[in-house]
Amino acid sequence: MKEYKIKPKHRHKKLANEIIKQKMTTGKVNTGKAMRDAGYSESFSKTPNVVLESKGFKAVAVANGLTEENIAKWLYADIVTNEGKRVPELTLTSKLLGMHEEKINVDLSQNTTVSLLRGLLDASKEEEDEVL
Repeated sequence: MKEYKIKPKHRHKKLANEIIKQKMTTGKVNTGKAMRDAGYSESFSKTPNVVLESKGFKAVAVANGLTEENIAKWLYADIVTNEGKRVPELTLTSKLLGMHEEKINVDLSQNTTVSLLRGLLDASKEEEDEVL
């Protein structure tokens, strides 16, 4: 299998710079705004993961020192220095390590939700009966 060299687009580099600039000036990052400032369309700025998960952007991130090893070091340093105020850091760490579960609230008082769940259960039971 032939390997292709990843060549990040100019906008990937510009986006990385916008993210760094926002973090340095405000301490926070608004990814949608950073994307618009980097030249991405409004629709892309509403779904930033499409770009942030791309091979090109990841290559730019690694080239700028955003490796898993460095992120782990920075996160650890942040946890140690923010004793007593580290819920965001610990939550992020647990997500990175696959230890965090998102909670989903389902309002069973809604008839549509109950009907949907009953339909899923009935379909599951029918498949089980076919196997037996």
